[in-house]
Amino acid sequence: WTLLRNDANRKANVVQLRSRTGHSMLLHEERLKLFIFAGQRGKDSLSDFYAYDIPSDRVTSLSWDSTRQGGPSAGFTPRATIDPSLNELYVLGGLSRDKTAHTESLWVFNLDREKWTCIRQENMGYDPPCPRYGHQLVYDNQQRIHYLFGGNPGENGQSKERLDDFWELRYEQVVCT
Repeated sequence: WTLLRNDANRKANVVQLRSRTGHSMLLHEERLKLFIFAGQRGKDSLSDFYAYDIPSDRVTSLSWDSTRQGGPSAGFTPRATIDPSLNELYVLGGLSRDKTAHTESLWVFNLDREKWTCIRQENMGYDPPCPRYGHQLVYDNQQRIHYLFGGNPGENGQSKERLDDFWELRYEQVVCT
């Protein structure tokens, strides 16, 4: 292991990654970038969004608050996937600031346009999975299929329940306007 950065060795006038837990981090293999989104720092839920350029060791801020830029709410344990051929990042679920889980929408971030789009799952012609956090989400970028499994339900009083449902999501590429 090689330490790249931490809170103790911050450089002046450079965008820094703040320490956090429960965030999402994805690798875009073609662009050689890592994307870091949301999470929790202390009692604060975060909705910031960063790109880390691997070759240059440089962090850029894509958003200090994705919610204010039309993106998902701040959250803990959102799950994210990436489609490098479409240059899209997908975010589903997580525990929001008000301690409720949300999966009513799949969020898509277009990396070329740097724009969020919300896909309301109830408008897709089926009943979506119940709200959840702590789940796992993976993406098959060859078949363009998301797979969702487990987690905790997002309803009050059910924080110790564990979900055993397994879902598949197929949809056409979103055209941003």
